Amino acid sequence: LEKIAETYYQSSQNELVNLQQKNSQTEEENLKLENELFDLQQRNFKFEQNNQNLRLNLAKQIKEFAEKEDILQTHIIDLQNEKQNLASNLTNLTEQLEQNKLINQQVQEQISQLKQEETTLQEKLAQTEANIQELKSHKESLTEQKEQLENKLSQSQVNYGQIEQEKIRLHNMVKGLSQEQKLTIKLKT
Repeated sequence: LEKIAETYYQSSQNELVNLQQKNSQTEEENLKLENELFDLQQRNFKFEQNNQNLRLNLAKQIKEFAEKEDILQTHIIDLQNEKQNLASNLTNLTEQLEQNKLINQQVQEQISQLKQEETTLQEKLAQTEANIQELKSHKESLTEQKEQLENKLSQSQVNYGQIEQEKIRLHNMVKGLSQEQKLTIKLKT
């Protein structure tokens, strides 16, 4: 009977040692996960700050681009109106030149002056068309930049969602380990 009791005692001691080792391992894993969760929370906080700053900067830049786009659109309209006016003036001058060809030698000097004005207007018209093309190209560039900024914002929001999911997963793991630890302590007692 004494030998049986000693064997049972030794078995209980071994089981207690095993439980203590498992409890120690669980505590180490729990501490490791808590440290990882803390690091992730710190990274998440920093990411949220960076994301907020990025969104503010993006909103500011988008607003600035929109204002520039409005100004450029106004310039384009003004230049188009000027182009129409110049084209109308050019047509009128051409008609006047055709009529003046039938007039005497004294009016020939007037015709020469009108031709010079016509050349000047054609140059202005060509310059105006070149300016319109340049402004249109600049507008397209601004639109592309705006789309790139909106894409960056969308990617930042996706990254934020992924970190939130990872945080929830780690939190659930820590919660599960904590419940398992409580069960182990109850078994000890």
